[in-house]
Amino acid sequence: MSQNVCVEIPNGLVLVLDPDTGVLPEDLDKGLITVGPSSIAIVVMNPFDDDVSLSLGKAEELPTDKGLELRWRGMLETSGRLGIINVYYEVLLEMPVAGTVEISVWTERILEPEIVWVVVHES
Repeated sequence: MSQNVCVEIPNGLVLVLDPDTGVLPEDLDKGLITVGPSSIAIVVMNPFDDDVSLSLGKAEELPTDKGLELRWRGMLETSGRLGIINVYYEVLLEMPVAGTVEISVWTERILEPEIVWVVVHES
């Protein structure tokens, strides 16, 4: 079952990684999404504008009525745990996964999205 939270995001940046072993991408100045071998950084809505809706779930749970578009799909290295965290390293959402995992990132707009879905694809 998908997990969801609507929250203010400090610095307008969320990270998708294994909270135990994930390493941040080297350069975080690449646009909406910056990818490293074990993490993804996503620029989201400025915290002064509004809260951001974050979701973590499986492909069959991705909503079709929110105008979400695929922004990235690929593999991430984990030790068995995948989380969405803020810049203070507070875990906002998390789920167990099997080692290296395929995920995709969906948002409703390309600049400062207000809705972010991280989808875990099972092999």
